[in-house]
Amino acid sequence: MQVCRHRYRRDHPPNEIESSAVRVSKFRCTRPGCNKRKVVRRNTSDGSVRSVVCIYG
Repeated sequence: MQVCRHRYRRDHPPNEIESSAVRVSKFRCTRPGCNKRKVVRRNTSDGSVRSVVCIYG
């Protein structure tokens, strides 16, 4: 599987990580041919960084 470039919003406050988990489904891949694959990663100790990776179908 190949990861493609994408854009996504991170308009959620860092203190709403648990409650805003549903918002990841609203993130859209901007490139055609990319499936909506949602990957949430916590890159910091407080879990304030999230990333969504889009993968080619």
